[in-house]
Amino acid sequence: MSAELDDVDWESVDVRYGSDTGIPELLREVASGDDFERTEALRELEDQLHPDGKVYDDDYGYQYDYDHDFERSPVDESRAARLAALCTPFLLELAARPFGPDRLRMLRLIAALALVGEDEDEDEEQPFRLWSDTELSASVALRNRQEVRRAIGRALRELLDLLDDTDADIRVAVVRVLTVCEEQWATVVPALQARLGFEPDSKIRVAMIGVIGAIALYRPEQAARLGIPQWFAELLCASEDPIDHLTALDHLLAADPQALPGRVVPIVMGAAHRILEPSGDHAETLHTRRDVWPIRTVYTRMASRPEEQFDLVRGLIGSELPTARGFACELAEDLIRTWRTDHVELLEAITDQLADSGTWFAAAQVLARLGTAAAPVIDRILEQLERYERVTEWHGQATRFPQPLELPWLSLHTELPMLNQPGPLLRAAANTGDARAVPAVRWALELDETPDRLEEILAPLGTHAIELVPLIRDRMVHTHTHPADPYLDMRAYRLARALGAIGEPAAAAAPDIAGMLSDRKAELVEVLGQLGVGARSTVETVRRFLDHDRPRVRLDAAVALWRFTGDPEPALAQLHAVLADDDDAVRAVKLRAHAIEVAGTLGFAAGDCAPALRRLIDLDTDRWATTAAAIALWRVTADPEPTLTLLLDLSAGEPADPDTSGTEPRPHWLTVAAECFAEIGPAARAAAPLLAAELARPRRRPGSVPADIELCHACRRALDAIFAA
Repeated sequence: MSAELDDVDWESVDVRYGSDTGIPELLREVASGDDFERTEALRELEDQLHPDGKVYDDDYGYQYDYDHDFERSPVDESRAARLAALCTPFLLELAARPFGPDRLRMLRLIAALALVGEDEDEDEEQPFRLWSDTELSASVALRNRQEVRRAIGRALRELLDLLDDTDADIRVAVVRVLTVCEEQWATVVPALQARLGFEPDSKIRVAMIGVIGAIALYRPEQAARLGIPQWFAELLCASEDPIDHLTALDHLLAADPQALPGRVVPIVMGAAHRILEPSGDHAETLHTRRDVWPIRTVYTRMASRPEEQFDLVRGLIGSELPTARGFACELAEDLIRTWRTDHVELLEAITDQLADSGTWFAAAQVLARLGTAAAPVIDRILEQLERYERVTEWHGQATRFPQPLELPWLSLHTELPMLNQPGPLLRAAANTGDARAVPAVRWALELDETPDRLEEILAPLGTHAIELVPLIRDRMVHTHTHPADPYLDMRAYRLARALGAIGEPAAAAAPDIAGMLSDRKAELVEVLGQLGVGARSTVETVRRFLDHDRPRVRLDAAVALWRFTGDPEPALAQLHAVLADDDDAVRAVKLRAHAIEVAGTLGFAAGDCAPALRRLIDLDTDRWATTAAAIALWRVTADPEPTLTLLLDLSAGEPADPDTSGTEPRPHWLTVAAECFAEIGPAARAAAPLLAAELARPRRRPGSVPADIELCHACRRALDAIFAA
């Protein structure tokens, strides 16, 4: 190798990356027997050859080396790519040496130089990315990557020999490198297919199937000539390994669903039961098993077959295996998050799992996250809640209570009170927003020890929480005036926020909240404003915050004074200043969005803000700000025309295929627009088709299920208002 190094025209690259940099010397040191020299030389090569800083350091991805400065110009990147093309043959020669040191690191570097998996999320689900000819010829740098790939192709025989290496990590790494041997796929694919039959390591078989699957996905014509779809179908019938089944099925679903041998569900069910069935004395929990990902991946690939997705979930949730049923609860949650129906069957199946010690925790967590979508099974949730202990005590330094424990209403930590919080099933009951959950929440408020995060189970109750106001106030005062630990005062702050969300019915607590005001908790000024005119006894306390150093506090204090006295002038002065500020810093943008909402809340009293709102609409900095400004403009002028036109234009500008677009609006954006249409009433008739189309949409909007449910309610209210007699 030494003589061949001297034959390379290193000067053609550039002095910076040429002989003055000592590249031949670095390669010689990498080939040397000195561990220290080899390691340092290889590190320097990684720095010089791979300009974006990605150094492959695990089975499917890479790690970033932050000890180096990898900011390079496009010219530097091109030079590095050319240098990579010159170095790759020598790196391949070193990597192919039997039992040579650092072979794994070299193979991972070679894969990185060839752009294997570049520009993709590197994980088990899609570990390979094949670049098109157009992409590879788009620049000088990428054309040099083609040279790297051709060098890999010339070393094909040595690389294929490495498939028999005793080191499993070497076999995985070489499979990754083989991805780019496009001109030799007629040799590579049969070699991988043959090796698959006696490769003992599941991780390596997945990698091999991944290479062949990448060809099927990115080069379908070549895959057809190589018989890859038929081979996948045969693998589904012939292989006895469930991971192989699911991996092959995943690639077939992605590349050629028509090649599937009949329905998918029986294949997935058979593989899933073999994967999830406990074996030996030590059965891993579902959430720590690495091999559960193929089931989820195939389930996701089945998105175009929703009926089969439902069948799969029904099959898993009816399984005898607790791990399968617990996993099915998570998949059922995905279906409920995706489709707009009441899902009573799935909800009842999830609730059934609360009676099983092996699945209750997964089921309770899912029900808690579903919020109001779980309302159809509130009776069953409350019935199950009565079966469990009210309190479970635990100890240790963990930040979440350990398993297994009986499902408690409340978990109490014996040493860290800040970890005392409602259990998942109590959350599930409260999050439905049903009045029947109020007694359970009342019990938590009556405890001597105030749990943390109580405000999270109060907020969903809405007006049902009004009857709890005296208790909430007592808890707030107790935690503020008797802080047994440093976290109790924060609980008082959160309970004050909960009272503010209840609004005027909680105004009796205003003096207590005013007593908590300080520079550190100046945000409570907003809460006093939310309590309305009933909190006017705190007017002088609030007035002191008009000169606060934070603009948000000054604005909230001014709005509170308007609510107390009816005088809008202090609020208008603050609004004009904020709305005129074009600062694009995150804090300024958030403050401006808040000011837009405040202007709409003031209504006619903020009529002078109309020009500023129109200016923000014309700027069109982001979709939410434009939507909010348009709604505020209607509320301050009572002129429906510009707002109606703007909101319809914003909605008409949605992507044609919202299910696959990353720019689809969140439910809250559309909900506030629908609420505005309801306020406008019959004059918003032009919005009726949009509202009807939203209600006819079978898929939920991205975000939380309760937010999507509220969007549908808002659309129905708007249609009722538009067509009111």
